[in-house]
Amino acid sequence: MSWAGALTALEVCLNGAAAYINALDTGKEPFECKRGEPFSPLKRQVRYWYLGDQEARNTLTAENVDEKIMVRWYWPVLNRDDRWVSDLEVQVREANRATHAAIYADDHLGENVTATRIDETTTAWQQVNEAWIRVLSIPIRLEMVDVSVISN
Repeated sequence: MSWAGALTALEVCLNGAAAYINALDTGKEPFECKRGEPFSPLKRQVRYWYLGDQEARNTLTAENVDEKIMVRWYWPVLNRDDRWVSDLEVQVREANRATHAAIYADDHLGENVTATRIDETTTAWQQVNEAWIRVLSIPIRLEMVDVSVISN
């Protein structure tokens, strides 16, 4: 089990979800998947980054930790006109479902975590200058085994 292995497996899952969404909307710029918060969310992208940790189950000798990751999808749009919004909302839901399916299909992320949990997802609008961006946020937790040893 390794953190690097878990992130690599997670990126494979997210690339699969992005490929599915790209196939639904071939007329637009394809989604790219990258690690780290974006400096500019003005292009279609799926990003993921480390949020911190929280205690998970403990054994008598070691502490298991849930490492928290944020997965975020970005859809820049010209405006919030009704013509854009109705089609976009369908795609946002599909991206959410595709992300869930890809992660739960490999919920041990190549045997690098003991469990993957997806917390409550949210959507929002973000404005950058004159542009609008539809954002889908998917917080996940990766349970890592024996992250730190409990001393007696």
